[in-house]
Amino acid sequence: MKRLVYVIGYPGAGKSTLFSGVTDRHRPHEEAVLRSEQAQVRGVERTRHLRGVLLGSDGVTLGRVGTAFPGVDGMQRDTQAMARDWLADGAPMPHMRQDRWILLEGALLAHPKFMTVAAEHTRLTLLVVTASDSEARARARADEIGSEYQKENWRKGKITQVDNLVNWSIDQGIETLELHNDIPGQTDDLVDILEGLLYDA
Repeated sequence: MKRLVYVIGYPGAGKSTLFSGVTDRHRPHEEAVLRSEQAQVRGVERTRHLRGVLLGSDGVTLGRVGTAFPGVDGMQRDTQAMARDWLADGAPMPHMRQDRWILLEGALLAHPKFMTVAAEHTRLTLLVVTASDSEARARARADEIGSEYQKENWRKGKITQVDNLVNWSIDQGIETLELHNDIPGQTDDLVDILEGLLYDA
C-alpha cells in the first residue's frame, strides 16, 4: 500500500512552498499519463487522461510542478473521478515503476469524497500547514507574481474548506498533523519534516 501525504492549509500558509521544496529535491520530473478512459463530451467521444508528474525514482504527484500554483489545482477538473479510481486500483505507475509515495497539494481533491478513497487504499496523512500571518503572506505573494489578491469571499471559502476537511478527517480517524510555519528561515527544516513523512514506514 502506497504512502500518501496530502498537504492543505489556509491561503498564504506556505503549503505550495513546502510542496515545491520536496519536488525540487526529487528530480528528474517526468510528466506521465497515469490513467485514460473514453468519455462523451457534448456528444463526441474523446479520450480523457489523468496526468501526473513522476518525481525522481520514488514519488509521484497529480497536477503540475514548477509553476506559480503547483499541485492538483493544475489538473483538469473532469478527471477527479479518475484520480479516485487510480487510487482504488493501487495507484499503478507507468514504465514498470514501483513508486513508494504520493504527494498531493491543492484544493481540487481536498474533500471527503477523495479522502475516503485515499484512506481506504493508501497510508494517508493529512498535513495541515498553518501560519499566523497567512493573510499577509497571501497578499505579498499576489504582489510578487503580479496577481490581483484573491477576493475576500474566495479566501473565506478556502478557509471553510480547510476547516471542514480537518474536522471530518479527525472524526474519521485519519492521521491529521499540524505543521506550524511561523519562524522565518525554517523552510528547509519543514521540507525535511514533510519529506520524512513520505518515507515513514
